[in-house]
Amino acid sequence: MEAALLKIYRSFQSGTVKQKELAEILELSAKQTSRLLHRWEKEGWLNYTPGKGRGVQSSLSWLRNIEEYYEGEMQAKLKNESVEEAAKYLNFDWSAGAKQRLTKIFQSRFGYEQDGTDKLIIPKRHPFITINPIEAADAYSANLVSNLYNRLVHVDANGDVTSEIAHSWEQDNGRLRLYLRKDIHFHDGSILTSEDVVNCLNKLRNHPTYQKIWAPVEAIVSPAPLVVELHTTCSYCLQLLGLISASIFKETNDQLYGTGAFFLEKSSPSITILKAFSEYFQERPLLDTVEFVTVPKDFDKIYRSSQTTSTDTIDVQSDSGFGIVILNICHESAIQNKALRQFIHHIIARHRKEIVDLNQYHHNYSPNHNGFLIGHSKPYTIAEVECPKVEKPLVIEYVNYTKDLTMWLKNLLEHEGIPVELRYVTFQDQLNNRCLTNKADIIIHGEIFELNQQLSFFQFMTSDNSAASDVVNAHPLITDLIQKYVETPFEEWTNLNLQIERKCIDESILIPLYYEKRIIPFSTDIQNVTIKHFGYVDFSKLWMKPLNTD
Repeated sequence: MEAALLKIYRSFQSGTVKQKELAEILELSAKQTSRLLHRWEKEGWLNYTPGKGRGVQSSLSWLRNIEEYYEGEMQAKLKNESVEEAAKYLNFDWSAGAKQRLTKIFQSRFGYEQDGTDKLIIPKRHPFITINPIEAADAYSANLVSNLYNRLVHVDANGDVTSEIAHSWEQDNGRLRLYLRKDIHFHDGSILTSEDVVNCLNKLRNHPTYQKIWAPVEAIVSPAPLVVELHTTCSYCLQLLGLISASIFKETNDQLYGTGAFFLEKSSPSITILKAFSEYFQERPLLDTVEFVTVPKDFDKIYRSSQTTSTDTIDVQSDSGFGIVILNICHESAIQNKALRQFIHHIIARHRKEIVDLNQYHHNYSPNHNGFLIGHSKPYTIAEVECPKVEKPLVIEYVNYTKDLTMWLKNLLEHEGIPVELRYVTFQDQLNNRCLTNKADIIIHGEIFELNQQLSFFQFMTSDNSAASDVVNAHPLITDLIQKYVETPFEEWTNLNLQIERKCIDESILIPLYYEKRIIPFSTDIQNVTIKHFGYVDFSKLWMKPLNTD
């Protein structure tokens, strides 16, 4: 099966053709195209007669219905080959009807399988960027990280701290002392030591992205076996140890090893495989394998099971974060004018309800008239102001997932007489962008909090890999509030976070845009579907009732 042959078949009927047009469709040279056509002719797919002489066109005659034949081949592959092998063929240039039929068969291969082992096969539309906890700036990679590594402690959505690698701790007189569990295995078989923990945390503390957050920690040492001490007067240091970025790992020969419920067996552009870690120090997952298989971006995600063809599903919802408009006051442009920011803010607030019409198949937007802390933020109003004169176009930076929202905002601003210039960047480039050095005036950004909102909001305001930290720290009134974290007990952070949030909104630096829900259908026979970090499902808890239990 060749994508090029199907593409030509779908693009040209039998009759006269121009070889130049064939080459353009295939994105090949004339010589390369000619070689392909002659090979396909020998294989019995078509007859091709090249035009000879000025004004004489080439002729193409199809001998077989390529799409019909390929669809039959594809159906066999989807039933008999691995999901990884079959997935690549879905990206061919199928007609809408063929794509729909093949996708339906393909979807049946995903979900929970019981065939000697328990396996969950999951479609993935995007690659995992990294498995390094310190570098996992996107939620998708961070969710993978959460399955491979453990932290010293766990901080839940309510802020309660429970043990993971550390079984107990004590904090007094400028010192946080943690006592580690015995005989915890890394995925390479070695035993975790306090020195491993110290080395890992010092890498995090000295990393440019996290130096600001970890600045209150003066030293990390091991005074005795299985004991780790952090010298700090910081009241929230224990909570910092529960962040994904504080996951414990060891690095050997450029390979990272964790202690988590799963280890990484394979990682490639087409498939990522996690295997249950038999030496896991906590409860072993009931799943044996989790496979993430790359699929086309329009593929519908559903979690089925292999023991039923029933379409009975339940929708599991989780918060998939929120969208904001960042007005980049770090950029020396008209956007530093508060009156302009307030005018843009007012326009967005007035039309925010329209974003529900921009929902795509994988989005579930609802207008955000409140703020960034779900359940705590309150509705607000923004006063109407006159639009100042704007001499130069405002630059709006966007990525693929914000394209529709960006066009919506561009149209709003231009309707109000504000000239706009668009600038596209890749998702990975945006992760590495800093507002401090960015020449964009406006950035639409989607943020997903980790698990505990208060801790995640703090990280959003202060971490150097946060899209918001540069702009909020460029405003002196907000900076004064951020400096209060060190002296404020973690239990009182909600009020402080709400003060910072309101100042960001009042100064029209961060403008709430939408909330988003992640909705994933699960077969009703898949059990214990619970939500973990970043709104994703906890794979270590999933299970399915065994076959033939009646």
